[in-house]
Amino acid sequence: MVWNDYLGRWIMTYLREGDGAVIREGINPWGPWGDPITLVGAGDVPGPYAPFMSANYTADGGKTIYFGLSIWDPYNVFWYKAELSKD
Repeated sequence: MVWNDYLGRWIMTYLREGDGAVIREGINPWGPWGDPITLVGAGDVPGPYAPFMSANYTADGGKTIYFGLSIWDPYNVFWYKAELSKD
């Protein structure tokens, strides 16, 4: 979980069974949290797990985030990026 200056909120990534890697935002570190939004679907890569982000890996004032995601085949960690929106 990290603070995001662009959204002015806390964000977290995690693996949601059946959905894949998701992100949620909240006004406090303890919530309440918004609905999960899929970043990488469970069917997009084989065996996604352990999405990890760091406040150090952002661009455009926090509008762009980068996160690591482990997958099973090939067994490795890959970098992904996501563009956030204030919808």
